[in-house]
Amino acid sequence: MSLAQRLFQNTLRAQIAFELLWWLFTAVLIWLAVMPIWTDPLYGRFVNTTAVYVLVASFGFRHLFFLRHTFLADFTVGKLALVVIPIWLAFQLVDYLQEFTEFVDFEDPDPLNSSNGFFRKEFVFLGVLSIITTASLPFRMVVSLWRQFNNEGV
Repeated sequence: MSLAQRLFQNTLRAQIAFELLWWLFTAVLIWLAVMPIWTDPLYGRFVNTTAVYVLVASFGFRHLFFLRHTFLADFTVGKLALVVIPIWLAFQLVDYLQEFTEFVDFEDPDPLNSSNGFFRKEFVFLGVLSIITTASLPFRMVVSLWRQFNNEGV
């Protein structure tokens, strides 16, 4: 086995290990974010939205800052997809945040209750974080495509 083959195999193993660790980390973050409201009758309907926020924020963060260590580093079609898809996704995430804000404003029977205050702050934080990472992702992909086609790296 040549040195190039061993190096590629080790790089591929490192990428697979990084992906698996990141997905495990994301799963733990989703569990931690969803656990406080899992059985809450009032805020329980936002479990899926919270999980989507954590998933999108984690995915966006990983591809904004660690792109060269992911499988998308040399995958041009994937990068092009991540230029277009986040535009639609950002609108969806803003819609989810607006739905939650309307719920808190109009349907929450006790908006000053401190037991739900943590979840409200957590939800808004995760929502804004995922919206910012989603809005930033197309710019990072365009820069990466520019570098890829001009042989300047990832």
